[in-house]
Amino acid sequence: MQTQVEDGTRCSYKDPYSVCVYGDCEKVGCDSVVGSALQEDKCGVCGGDGTKCKTHKFNFTFVEKKGVIRVLEVPRGARHLFIQELNGTTHILAVRNKASGDFFLNAHGDYPETRSVIEKGLEWEYENKNNKDTIQTNGPLKNDVVVMIRMHGSTKVKVSIKYITDNDRPSDSANENNMVPDYAVPYSWVVKRWAPCSKTCGEGIQVTRYGCRKNTEMRMVHRKFCEKIKSPPPQVKDCYLRECAQPIWVAGEWGECSKSCGKTGTQTRSVRCVQPLGDDKYKSIRSRYCSDERPESRKDCNRNLCPAEWRLGPWSQCSVTCGNGTQERQVLCHTRDNTIGLCLDSKPAALRPCRLDPCPRSTSDFNRHGNFLIQWLSRHDPKYPVQRMSSKAPLTSHVVALRCLTSLSWTFPLSLCLALQGKLP
Repeated sequence: MQTQVEDGTRCSYKDPYSVCVYGDCEKVGCDSVVGSALQEDKCGVCGGDGTKCKTHKFNFTFVEKKGVIRVLEVPRGARHLFIQELNGTTHILAVRNKASGDFFLNAHGDYPETRSVIEKGLEWEYENKNNKDTIQTNGPLKNDVVVMIRMHGSTKVKVSIKYITDNDRPSDSANENNMVPDYAVPYSWVVKRWAPCSKTCGEGIQVTRYGCRKNTEMRMVHRKFCEKIKSPPPQVKDCYLRECAQPIWVAGEWGECSKSCGKTGTQTRSVRCVQPLGDDKYKSIRSRYCSDERPESRKDCNRNLCPAEWRLGPWSQCSVTCGNGTQERQVLCHTRDNTIGLCLDSKPAALRPCRLDPCPRSTSDFNRHGNFLIQWLSRHDPKYPVQRMSSKAPLTSHVVALRCLTSLSWTFPLSLCLALQGKLP
């Protein structure tokens, strides 16, 4: 069963003026009109008379060369290319695509058979007759090509190359300079590979990576050998690996709390906006691309009172100089870092009685009737500080004063005591 090709397809590679129309082969002029007799001249000018055509002819001779030799670069748009080996040898003519560096004709070193090859929509005819190679194509070339020779033995080889271009087409002076044999240009930049797509998802681009090649041996060498040769501009093409997934927030594990107790403990974790790449792989991107609410990266922890212990100050002096009195001390609940905490044990006593020697009863201490006794007594007074446990401890103060004690254990201010004493008989 035959398949009907698309309208406009050439019926033959040899006849550019016959195209398929509704399954039939029709004659079409270079003006794309069916039935038109208008044709291109030899250099591709529609309806031209050949006056703008330019014929390029080159002859090369190579003696005792080895490996693969670069002969000539033929520019894109060239027509009626004819390459001929003038003397019969065991050497083999070959052609490669300049941009990709790939051979499409006689890529291997074995002796090829006469055949036709289709490359970029063009038919290339190769013939080997009496050890004389011939390559030809009508063109026009879709891209620059390089004519090569695979050397077998030391026999001298002569090669003739001819092609036609439009004289109005800008000339490439580099092509004219390529008439020199390859040993004059031993190294050149060639396409090594395509770089990976610039985007792991969505629309991206790929560019060519160039490497340095030794032309006489057709093998890649270090880039330093091509340092003095201008590298061609990279080729660029679009690429699309897959659709991009929605960016998401990814939070790490919470770190340890900064405090074991108290009021300032915090713990943190990392929070990133990432682009899923598949296979559990992610790429960090800017936070603005994540539309969901950002997870918290800091929180309070261990906000409870720290364990503490009672700290005791020294006992004060007894509140009296004789007889029964009291002693005081500071009792504070503090943590190791000297902050207020929570003490679980009961609070130790801050006040205790003290007993000194009985007060003297000499005549100098009593009035003549023996009814009154003058005794030292302590009372609170902030103007007179006593010893503290630390600079942070609260202030407690005492001052020593006098009191009047009767025989009935009644206590009066000293002034009243003296007044009463003066009125007694």
